[in-house]
Amino acid sequence: MSSSHVHVGNPCAVCALYDAFTALSKASTNTEVDAASAPSCWRITPTDFYPYINYFREAEMNDTYEVLSIIFDCLHRSFTPCSGWDCVDCACIAHTVFAMKIFEEVKCWRCSVESKQQCTSFFHQISASDLRTMKINNNDCSFDELIKLVEMNRQLACDPMADGCRELNHVHRSLKKTLLLGWLSTCESADNVSATLKALTTEIDIGVLYHGLEPGNKHYLVSMVCSDNPEN
Repeated sequence: MSSSHVHVGNPCAVCALYDAFTALSKASTNTEVDAASAPSCWRITPTDFYPYINYFREAEMNDTYEVLSIIFDCLHRSFTPCSGWDCVDCACIAHTVFAMKIFEEVKCWRCSVESKQQCTSFFHQISASDLRTMKINNNDCSFDELIKLVEMNRQLACDPMADGCRELNHVHRSLKKTLLLGWLSTCESADNVSATLKALTTEIDIGVLYHGLEPGNKHYLVSMVCSDNPEN
């Protein structure tokens, strides 16, 4: 791969990703090329670069969410000198292509204190159980409407750092990109998986989901990852 990026790890995680996608690209156009191989370089690099986490161990399984988070971090470290996660460097592939600035606003119904916070996120997290339940109760709603209904049940405490009363309030949020579907366990029943999948569609009107956008702002879901860790 081009040397225009900073090598992350030894071997370089970004170069390993480039080699893997190159092999997949060649295999997709040439049936005589076998792209199936153990991703040893990619497994070794994150293990050495992130010794404090137990990811990418042989014979171990990781959530797609965990793997994708590490990939984003490697890309971020490789293409920008910015040390913070709220990166604004246009050279950063991870943040330019996949991340969005998230604005959350809470106005307390009880004491009227307003609080705002901003962060950078790559995922829109939603509980598979909540989505499934919402679909059962609102069968005629579209996927974006179901997500909106789930989000309406999300609450944050009135910020005590802003002299708030800690009362729970609904949250107004901005845009996000990749959908993170959170499962409550690693052994969901076939019926639960089936019921959850019935709630999903590829077309999403983000104008339905987020304040400040007009309805009809349609996008297509091309990226979704799963996690069985309720803390993610």
